[in-house]
Amino acid sequence: PHDQAGYCDTAPEDKGENLRRDVCLTLEQMGIHPVASHHEAAAGQHEIDFAPASALKAADAFLSFKSAVRSVSERHGVHAAFQPKPLPQTFGNGMHITMTVYRKDAEEQIDRTLQQQAAAGIMRRIREFALFTNTAVDSYARLGAFSVPRTVTWSMREGEQLFRLYDEEAEEGMTLRAADCACNPYFVFRSRLLLIRITKHCRRKMRVRRSFRMICPKRQTVRSSRPSCRSICRRLSCREFCGVAERSGLLLWSGHEASEQLQRRCTMEQIMILSGNDNAGAALAGFLRESFRCTPKVLPSGYQARTALENDRHTELVLINAPLLDESGVELAKYVTQETLANCILMLKAEQAEKLSDFPERYQVIVLGRPLNKPMLYQLIRTLDIAIRRAKRLAEENQRLEQKVRDIRTVDRAKFLMMQYEGMTEAEAHAYLEKYAMDKRKRKPIAAMEIIDRINEQYL
Repeated sequence: PHDQAGYCDTAPEDKGENLRRDVCLTLEQMGIHPVASHHEAAAGQHEIDFAPASALKAADAFLSFKSAVRSVSERHGVHAAFQPKPLPQTFGNGMHITMTVYRKDAEEQIDRTLQQQAAAGIMRRIREFALFTNTAVDSYARLGAFSVPRTVTWSMREGEQLFRLYDEEAEEGMTLRAADCACNPYFVFRSRLLLIRITKHCRRKMRVRRSFRMICPKRQTVRSSRPSCRSICRRLSCREFCGVAERSGLLLWSGHEASEQLQRRCTMEQIMILSGNDNAGAALAGFLRESFRCTPKVLPSGYQARTALENDRHTELVLINAPLLDESGVELAKYVTQETLANCILMLKAEQAEKLSDFPERYQVIVLGRPLNKPMLYQLIRTLDIAIRRAKRLAEENQRLEQKVRDIRTVDRAKFLMMQYEGMTEAEAHAYLEKYAMDKRKRKPIAAMEIIDRINEQYL
């Protein structure tokens, strides 16, 4: 973090005042009106509040805000992070969503009854609603720590509750405190409006029991016995709300389909498992099939692995569960990273893994000690998958640029030959090539190649 200030600190502890001011001025130039900004509780963490707006305008403003913050931060020499949990041992990044429901007959009058029914309906469907408000795995590392709600609660006071309701004199309506900045604001606001529509007749009372215990702030918080959704897998299993949303015009996947689509994004095309132990190889293959919807190739020996890698150069990941039937697996791991384009994960006993601590730097081999931690292995393979996809995109972009350079050279060569052998000026050669390509209805590089062939046949 660029400072070590706390909640609402000022300079010199708060080193982000100039940055927040530039962000607010930039947003005002973009037609977005922030109403407040201050330093938050964590080091290097800041908060900016916006004026009320319609759902669509609020979603547009949110995306414009993130873009403006990143641009202004780069000018100040810092990096802005919106991840739900960028640092593990401190506060995460959240997004408080405040919504007010007005009466149809009087736009300036708040409909408290419908607002309480909407709050009750959203609390009732909060696990399904988390499908949109908490979309990342890190979203659930943030819940339940540092004043972030984990249970379904509401209160009239500021605190750790999921929902905060305001009294009748306040202009605000209700605030949801569990969302984070990784969400898609259009889905969040659309699904929230949808929940209000389908829970309009929810009659759950949103009142605090009037008694002397209300003096204690803890007694003014009404708690539900069920926790909010804590994992992305449990959230994706909520199908009922997704079906209602799809029938209501919000294009979503059902829980099962969303889970499959999420896993397909992490699927590598070619994975090879090498294991001298049949049971361990079958367990790894089952883990990959279940987690990534792929069909890995399982081989027991290093000789078979080398033969398969020589015949198929498209293998992207090789998992070696050492030892193999005919070798230890260490030399094979070196072969994989030095002679092929595949990534390699070498799994050994813990004491053997410690002796190979220099392998990642020297041979780009990832070494893991047994027993394995499945969540760590999942995250590691998913990270490698992202890196491979990124490398593929860069390779495709490089090929596209190389082809573009070749096309430019072909066009320039055709112009040069027309200027040299047919006495044209550069402008005349350019106009002739343009007209020839349009008349033949061909791309300019193809038309240039035909002109080059004609000149070679005629003059050379």
